[in-house]
Amino acid sequence: WLFSLAMRDLRWIAAAMAVMAVAAMAQEAEGEQAATGEEAAGACSFAAVVPWTWKAPIDVDLSQRIQVKQDNPLATPDTLCKCPAEKAGDVSTTCECTGQQEDDCDAYSRIMAYIVLFMERFMGVILHINEYSKKYHIENVLFWTILGNIFFWFGIAAILYSEIKAVIIARERDERDRLVSREYLKRDEMKCEELEAREIEATRPRPYLTMTGFALFWIGLMCQLTPFCGILGMIFPGLEFFQGFCFLFVVVGTFTLSLSAFFLVIGLCWSCTRGYAALVFIVLGLLGDLVMFGGFWFIVAWWVLSAVVLYVYFSWAPDSYNSPYLQDLGNFYKPSHDVNDWMDAARKGGESFQAETVDLVKNIPGGKEAVEAGDKVFTSMSSSKEESKETASGSI
Repeated sequence: WLFSLAMRDLRWIAAAMAVMAVAAMAQEAEGEQAATGEEAAGACSFAAVVPWTWKAPIDVDLSQRIQVKQDNPLATPDTLCKCPAEKAGDVSTTCECTGQQEDDCDAYSRIMAYIVLFMERFMGVILHINEYSKKYHIENVLFWTILGNIFFWFGIAAILYSEIKAVIIARERDERDRLVSREYLKRDEMKCEELEAREIEATRPRPYLTMTGFALFWIGLMCQLTPFCGILGMIFPGLEFFQGFCFLFVVVGTFTLSLSAFFLVIGLCWSCTRGYAALVFIVLGLLGDLVMFGGFWFIVAWWVLSAVVLYVYFSWAPDSYNSPYLQDLGNFYKPSHDVNDWMDAARKGGESFQAETVDLVKNIPGGKEAVEAGDKVFTSMSSSKEESKETASGSI
């Protein structure tokens, strides 16, 4: 009895398994039939999951992004990926990609889909440069680019000339003090005061020349980037605060970039003479380049941080502490608010630049003779003019 009961249960189990197998086979047959229909239609599809999101839904056509001939084996003619907009809490996106042929969904097409989706998300400006060129009239900005480059390089030249000259004078003074402290030289107070007075006179134009160079540098960047105002928001997406205020965006952005580059140039110029002070400027400069990608409030925080650090390191700390880590930059920054002082500084700077140019020419082979010949010609012309004036006054 028990055996017959067990056999009956086994028959029920076998029947149930047979029904499930038939159902599975029928479902598989339907799937194969559907797949066969799709293959007959020549369509294919796959899902591309990317670890980022889009604010709005996008359609990416690989045939428009990979411009190759149809007979090229690398061609992906009809692969279209549709990516939905992000939802609250989403950290990834599943893009549905479809193609017209089986080759549109092969391994190469999948790889290129991921590459193009990455470029669409993070390098959209490059992919759509032709569209932006027509929309923002990029072909008409050549004038502003050339003008900006002129201001830019004049500013760089002014900063480098002013600071390198100050560095040379500071190094000479440091070497002189070192020789005196080690008693290799005896200090003559009268001569040292006279020499230091000449050094101060030579560096009087420094604050005005350096600040003018920074202003030209900033204006140059503004001229170059103003025509691209609409695109900069895509390059620096963190600065959404300025949407609708494009020119203000360019002013703030270029000022921050110019100031960070200015700090880097100052730091590099003084790195061989005032290492710790130069490190302060270099760190602030690098930090300024990074905050451009953080947003407006990061930029404001960097402005405040830079002002506080420079004040503490170069003004407050030297008055409160005596440490070898606290260094100056030559102590030659003494700007004035008097216009007459500005004009006098400009005259001193012109005379100094002329003398340095003459010395540079004299060091060139044959330059000394050329300078002496020019001096003789200039002297003879001046004497001829004076004689002509005396003759004219005598005849009157």
